[in-house]
Amino acid sequence: MYANIREQGGRTGFGEAIKAIFPKSEIRTGIVHQVRNLTRFNNYKDRMPFCAGSRVISTEPNEAFGLAALDRFEEAWGGK
Repeated sequence: MYANIREQGGRTGFGEAIKAIFPKSEIRTGIVHQVRNLTRFNNYKDRMPFCAGSRVISTEPNEAFGLAALDRFEEAWGGK
């Protein structure tokens, strides 16, 4: 049996639990979850604008718009 899990949301132990039941599974963390996990490295005053900017990436209607939003996000936050 095979399970394709796209987002685990940074939950610890989730991937290991799925792999124990479905050994051929592929576990991937979504880009928004990876970006939001970076908030622990931000100053507190930057945390809310950072999360708001990352939220735009996941709400775009298709991949092209999502990549453009990711580029804008990188321009705004890449140097910090």
